[in-house]
Amino acid sequence: MPYYDWENDAIKSLVPNAQYARDGSGIHWNKDENNGESCPTEVEIDAEIVRLKAEYTTQAYARNRQDDYPDWGTQLEKIYD
Repeated sequence: MPYYDWENDAIKSLVPNAQYARDGSGIHWNKDENNGESCPTEVEIDAEIVRLKAEYTTQAYARNRQDDYPDWGTQLEKIYD
């Protein structure tokens, strides 16, 4: 599996315009710039990571087929040639 920043993807999925910083001590939310949106808890972030990983896994077949079969334009071009 390629490298993904699951935590960042989960946060952006839960709060699309979230303004935050991460360091060794955790996540620091910039509450002034989050327009009053509540910050997700660690439990919510962990649950979203699990959901995103499951979604990624279920799309493996589609990703693999995409490598084997090019888009319609390329296929039609090959047929025409």
